Amino acid sequence: RSCQRAMFESKSSRFILVLRIYLINTVCPSCSAPSITGWIMERLPSLTEEGDELDIRKYAHMTEYAVLAIPAGCFFRTMLGGKHPGAVPLLGIAFCFLYACSDEFHQLFVPGRAGTFTDVMIDTAGAGIGLSILLVICFFRKETT
Repeated sequence: RSCQRAMFESKSSRFILVLRIYLINTVCPSCSAPSITGWIMERLPSLTEEGDELDIRKYAHMTEYAVLAIPAGCFFRTMLGGKHPGAVPLLGIAFCFLYACSDEFHQLFVPGRAGTFTDVMIDTAGAGIGLSILLVICFFRKETT
């Protein structure tokens, strides 16, 4: 329970994270990756390589799903009541993978966007990182209490 309190306890914050991912890719495709990446690159002149813009966007995807995975992991941890701790990361990864699939699928219908399986895997890797962070935090909280 302390893990849930520490990491995005409210249901509304979980909903807002999921909604944000969906809306940023649907309502304003031009405000997402290209313009944000351009803004970052203007402020960091050392990023002048051609592939840097793509790298920044991919890291942003990973970070977005790492942040999404933490409350998802807390949700599954609460739902299982601590009975099957090994299932929490698997369920969290499965949820984020399915959400990434649905996000990439809906991008196929948004002008100027493309849905790719590579992005699904990048998003899922980010979720794995987020769940790893959650497991470490929960482990250390358990050790100190």
